[in-house]
Amino acid sequence: MCCVLLLCCCCCSWVPSLFIFVCVCFITVVVVHGFIPPLYYCVFLLCLCSVNLGVLICIECSGAHRSLGVYVSQVRSLTLDSLKPSSVRNLRSIGNIKANAVYEALLPADFDKSSLRKPGGGRMDFIIGKYVTMKYATAEDKERILEESECEADW
Repeated sequence: MCCVLLLCCCCCSWVPSLFIFVCVCFITVVVVHGFIPPLYYCVFLLCLCSVNLGVLICIECSGAHRSLGVYVSQVRSLTLDSLKPSSVRNLRSIGNIKANAVYEALLPADFDKSSLRKPGGGRMDFIIGKYVTMKYATAEDKERILEESECEADW
């Protein structure tokens, strides 16, 4: 088993993950059946994602995502939670690169996301701007995202 580090979709912090993340549906099986040595188990507990946005996030950004509400971001642990097949499809088909291409299309090229990791760095404001007001998305992408979210709402 191999551990890889992936970047958080919001602040570019390193997120520990399993090499097998490409096949997210196997992560629970790998953990449950003891293929991960107990010593390393605590590292894998930090594998968090937003299932409806289809992205990996770090522990610090997960708090901001949770505060947005489940209608914006549904945070789950890749190792502790059971993921629905639709969540797994989202994670496989979207991922951080595609999501950032949409939600950060208009982000200034000189914007330093690593500054968000500092205390008072504006992490919450950035995440609200990125996912709630869609400040950095193009008009076409905003419209498409809003249409898709209305179709998927089942309340």
